[in-house]
Amino acid sequence: MTKRFFYTSLTCYFLCMTLLFLAGCHKKRKARPEIKKEMPEGTVDMADLRLKQRQKEFSLLLEELKKKNPFDKSHLNVDKYRFTTGDLSLSGILYDEKRPLAIINEQVVAEGDMLGNKQVIKISQDEVILRDEEKEYRLKTE
Repeated sequence: MTKRFFYTSLTCYFLCMTLLFLAGCHKKRKARPEIKKEMPEGTVDMADLRLKQRQKEFSLLLEELKKKNPFDKSHLNVDKYRFTTGDLSLSGILYDEKRPLAIINEQVVAEGDMLGNKQVIKISQDEVILRDEEKEYRLKTE
């Protein structure tokens, strides 16, 4: 019984000391006083000037970004990727073996879809074949 009591009290002692130690580890450190260099009159702090310049550049950049519309497509040169035949304009092909798609006259179409009076017959990696009542149209990429 005495050994058991001794080990129990020893364990409790170490637990209490551990808790006290952990609680004491979070002491606040004293703040160091800021050392301010005294500069002679007429001199300029270069670090301060650089900081002000960066802040100015950043604010100008923010102002420019606020003026831009993220959904505006005027900066893209889309016309160089268009392939036209008559009134049909192929902008791109999204090829997938299971479900290929094409962008014709700014509409996404799949095989079998109707585009006006023309039906999309086949979409391959480099061409789209359409057919109406009279003839067949081929839109090829370069």
